[in-house]
Amino acid sequence: MAVAVDQLYNVIRVELPGIPEPILVEGVRKAVQEFFKQSEAWRYTVPGLLDWTTAAVFPALAAGTEIPVGTRVMRVDEVKYASDGVALQPIVFKTRQQLDSELSNWEVLTGSGPLRWTNDNDYAPRIVPIATANVTGSLKVRVILAPINTLVSLPDFLYYEFEDDFKNGALARLMKIPGKDWTNFTAAAAYASLFRAGYIKAKSRANAEFGQPCRETSYGGL
Repeated sequence: MAVAVDQLYNVIRVELPGIPEPILVEGVRKAVQEFFKQSEAWRYTVPGLLDWTTAAVFPALAAGTEIPVGTRVMRVDEVKYASDGVALQPIVFKTRQQLDSELSNWEVLTGSGPLRWTNDNDYAPRIVPIATANVTGSLKVRVILAPINTLVSLPDFLYYEFEDDFKNGALARLMKIPGKDWTNFTAAAAYASLFRAGYIKAKSRANAEFGQPCRETSYGGL
């Protein structure tokens, strides 16, 4: 189930005197976007196992076709590999500089099993080495998502978990608009403080549940 984003302002009951509905909707929308950008709490596993092909970058993930509509990948959180398609094991993340030190030819290296992964950019993991034609294993990718302006619905579990945070963020944003019947700079600052505390707590909880997104993990081997 999902909650329509343009109805969130009704569901979370943001009430301000005389505020036009379009401004209210936009305030809630921006608060939701800011919350997930700051908290990194929306962790999403790309559904199904991705075939590890000869492509160095995963086109489906790069094109955004495997993630919820109206979201963007802030960055890849974790990559796992299974030679049998079942027994997934994390692959070690390395920066490009670290790879330069470990494997001087890593950008063109080919092989039958993944050794490392790095970023071609924030939303596309690159496996090292590039798979040879006879590789049959599969990959699973977990990413950190943030909403964009075209997001039309939010999963129920995210809405119910962070409802109060969305409300605090919306009120902080809307009440600092100058010269309006609902303007209240003192209250806006208070709500902004609550909003900040909310996304810091959500980030801490996400890191505790999923692990730090620095991706320092180990790979058990083939």
